[in-house]
Amino acid sequence: MSTIYQDITKHLNVEVEALKESLALGAPDDYSEYQMIVGRIRGIQWAAENVREFIRSSLDEIDEDN
Repeated sequence: MSTIYQDITKHLNVEVEALKESLALGAPDDYSEYQMIVGRIRGIQWAAENVREFIRSSLDEIDEDN
């Protein structure tokens, strides 16, 4: 896949790992903060998967056109 995808994925993975580390270190003060962090992790993972699928389908379309 493209370099842009790799850059985006790397950035998103760094953010997810930072959020996971904050959970492991007990950063949330209460359950609502915990839920917010978990929601951010899920959202970032969802975005990464959708970016991957979008790029894959776009590349497939380009291959089909050639």
